[in-house]
Amino acid sequence: MRIRRVGLLGDLHTGSAFAPWPAGAELSCGGTHQPNVGQSYLNERMGEIAAALPPLDVIVFTGDLIDGQMPKDRGRYLVEIDPQFQARAAYELVRPIAQRATVVYVLEGTEYHDSDGSMWMEWLARELGAVAKDQHVAWDWLLADMFGLKWDLAHKQSIMIRYKSTAMEREMQFSSMLSETADVIVRSHAHFYGFVQLATDGIVQTSVSTPAWKMQGHYERTSLSPNRLYSSKLGMVVLEVEDGNVIPRPFLFPHPPLRRSVYVTA
Repeated sequence: MRIRRVGLLGDLHTGSAFAPWPAGAELSCGGTHQPNVGQSYLNERMGEIAAALPPLDVIVFTGDLIDGQMPKDRGRYLVEIDPQFQARAAYELVRPIAQRATVVYVLEGTEYHDSDGSMWMEWLARELGAVAKDQHVAWDWLLADMFGLKWDLAHKQSIMIRYKSTAMEREMQFSSMLSETADVIVRSHAHFYGFVQLATDGIVQTSVSTPAWKMQGHYERTSLSPNRLYSSKLGMVVLEVEDGNVIPRPFLFPHPPLRRSVYVTA
């Protein structure tokens, strides 16, 4: 049996000043945004990964591809507040990666970022030629039978500062409550890469948490306690399936160095 490959990319957060933004992409005000130094770094890494990816049988974009209007922050730290234009920019970013795959799926993210009903994910998914679910193209929850394995894919999972694999194991336990236990569970949202395999009663389950593309921003720096939501690695993951075995092939790169404040003399 030949190796099958499933690509996983999520939490792009296009529109944020801390996330990728394609140079020359049109803004709703009629101008263009010149990517800052961090965005330029992310753009370069995305181009490198797109060029390095092997052919994929499936690519799944796992939600929060745009940052939305950030109402709690009143749009602070956005380079573009219109979700439609964020989605257009996200399309330009992910299209080269989607073109590496035979089949494309798009998952809904959180309502806070992708908006109610994930309307702009619907648009993006259609533009990418993604597989539809009934009359929708962005999936809230994808249960798929692929390459002899049962897959359980969704955006949300618990966020834990410590013992991060515990949240992933919890997703395995929730899956085991279904009539058919999934072999592979994929979650995003927590902005960290994790890969866990467990064997229980002879059944092997694989749980994957996908990394983000968004750098540490104001929320991550100040939420809960400084830097505890900092992700040292960004990027995407490819899962290779051969003879029922799941092998991770992460495409990761370092988070840029943080700008730390200098102690001042009082």
